[in-house]
Amino acid sequence: MIYYNRILLKLSGEALMGKREFGIDPEILKSYAEQIADIHKLGVQIGIVVGGGNIFRGVQAAAQVIIKGTRVDGIYDSDPEKNPNAVKFDHLTYQEVIAKDLRVMDQTAITLCKENKLPILVFDINKPNNLKRIIHGEKIGTIVK
Repeated sequence: MIYYNRILLKLSGEALMGKREFGIDPEILKSYAEQIADIHKLGVQIGIVVGGGNIFRGVQAAAQVIIKGTRVDGIYDSDPEKNPNAVKFDHLTYQEVIAKDLRVMDQTAITLCKENKLPILVFDINKPNNLKRIIHGEKIGTIVK
């Protein structure tokens, strides 16, 4: 069963770098392309934006959810790559994201999603098959509603 059949996949520039200091890691890009192709074969309609500014152009095209692929497995109270004691959230409201200054996206993007009743799902795109698992409804990452 397909849980999400129309998505907007937001990829952070940092996710595309992989372990590099700058630029785009070709192996990471290949992995993302394979994951995207897998869910496209299932009939999922996919919009893709890279970087925060492009989110505005993609929000209206997304009927169900914005899926933000990052290097970490959800939203935390602090950067888990720097703080081993960071606490992960399974779900948050838009207002909690803003009030806690969690920096998932800029506040304008969060507000735009809230106004359009568009949930945001943040997950680790570097883990193989995560994108397909999400499309099938598995609880992965953090959902903001």
